[in-house]
Amino acid sequence: PSTELKKDTLEMEMKEAKSERKEKKNGSKRQRKTCEEMVTSVLFNPKLFSRPLQNGVDFLLVGEHKKTVKLKNNEWTEFKFGVYLIGDEITVTADCDGWFIKDLGQVKINTSHLWIKHHTSTIDCSGLGHHSDSGPGKGGIFTGIGKKQWYVGGGAGHGSKGAEFDLSFGCGHGKGGDVYGEETLLKQMFCGSGGGSSQNENGVWKGGRGGGIIHLVVQQQLINGGTLRCDGLDGESHAGGGGSGGSILIQLHSSSDTCPHTLGAISCKGGNVSGGNEGGCGRIAIYGSQISDQELKLIAPLPFCKLQK
Repeated sequence: PSTELKKDTLEMEMKEAKSERKEKKNGSKRQRKTCEEMVTSVLFNPKLFSRPLQNGVDFLLVGEHKKTVKLKNNEWTEFKFGVYLIGDEITVTADCDGWFIKDLGQVKINTSHLWIKHHTSTIDCSGLGHHSDSGPGKGGIFTGIGKKQWYVGGGAGHGSKGAEFDLSFGCGHGKGGDVYGEETLLKQMFCGSGGGSSQNENGVWKGGRGGGIIHLVVQQQLINGGTLRCDGLDGESHAGGGGSGGSILIQLHSSSDTCPHTLGAISCKGGNVSGGNEGGCGRIAIYGSQISDQELKLIAPLPFCKLQK
């Protein structure tokens, strides 16, 4: 951000803190705006703000359909006045090409509001984790020598152990990858690992890539009508092991009684879901909101949850 924007942001934060102290002293509650109210404000009521706001700098509003927005990889992107994905089939992801082994995808957003309106839209870092045969929970590579049968790669591990092919079907298959990381995601966040490679008479088949990382800090309201996703990918021909899911950390800084949150669909699944060598799940942690049983049905795997921010 420019020096001027940093100065404006600092001044706004100081005013906000002063206002909070005053309201706390007077025993009053702050009036927070919902996502819809904020969209109306930034589009049609510019006089509410001390200076003109710029889309893509002060806020991000995407109204077009079938659009992909790439944010800086593994860097905090701050939108003081919210992120609003209003169109259909919008994908927000990390700006990394994925060709380099160490190029792992991470989306990190700090914003006042986050609204994903349609079920077809997503913040997605699936397949942006470790490549085949790599990562702390990498799936085992095939060990068979002959080429007249399949030697299947093991699924990668992360939040759970990767699956491995039933050895009763023969030897030479890769082992499932190990569990790593910790459930709170506050000490360190990990990408998913790559599945193990497979072999048959036609050649070697790579394991699926692991999922990347999404870290969201939302100051006022989250409405997720789409999907937050960091899934692992399928292995080639499903013989390569499935990649393991990545990590999603959500930190909500306002109570849901002032601006109710909608967590929506959140996924850190492993690849090769229906195979015998599927990748392990990733990890999800959510802070600052109670999660109902109905909401839990849309979140996989089950998240670590804590009301305290």
